[in-house]
Amino acid sequence: MKNYFCRLKVRNKNFESYMKEKVELWKKENKDNQTIAINIVKETYEKYDDKKTMIIVSFIPPYYPHKYLREEDAKDKKFINSIDKTIEYAHEKFNEKIIKEDFFMGISDLSYTGIENNKNISGLSSNIVGYGISYDLPLEALSKLSIPAIVFGGEGKDFHKYSERLNVPYTLNVVPELYEHIIYSLLQ
Repeated sequence: MKNYFCRLKVRNKNFESYMKEKVELWKKENKDNQTIAINIVKETYEKYDDKKTMIIVSFIPPYYPHKYLREEDAKDKKFINSIDKTIEYAHEKFNEKIIKEDFFMGISDLSYTGIENNKNISGLSSNIVGYGISYDLPLEALSKLSIPAIVFGGEGKDFHKYSERLNVPYTLNVVPELYEHIIYSLLQ
């Protein structure tokens, strides 16, 4: 399908040049990355000659590759053990029950700690709508990193909403000590 679009002419320009101009226009209109990506998909379909029912599968920005710890990796295993010890410590010292989930479903900075070794970078980037035109993610640099990481922090409700509330005693008194416990556990 990509080759077809390279041959497609729009007002005497190739489709790629046409789309770059459209993206620049949408940026000047202060459209966000998600809206620009959706507009790219719509514009592509509008210019596509073969109008029939189809499903378009892609990653719409903001897209961050998932990252998780693997028991079979030695660095990850050490980190997992430190987390497990810290969960026990939280229960014993603070009577806090921390639940460990293997996968975080949200967007997180964790994606900037590396990309799984078996990821096909070109396949991934070619499926992110607007990649390199309206949205960038340092995939090549991330593929060189392999930093074990977790999402861990304060407790509250409605994060990133106007109604956000934070459990201040837990966040200011318990969390720092748990971070310290994780660090010392990793250094042993």
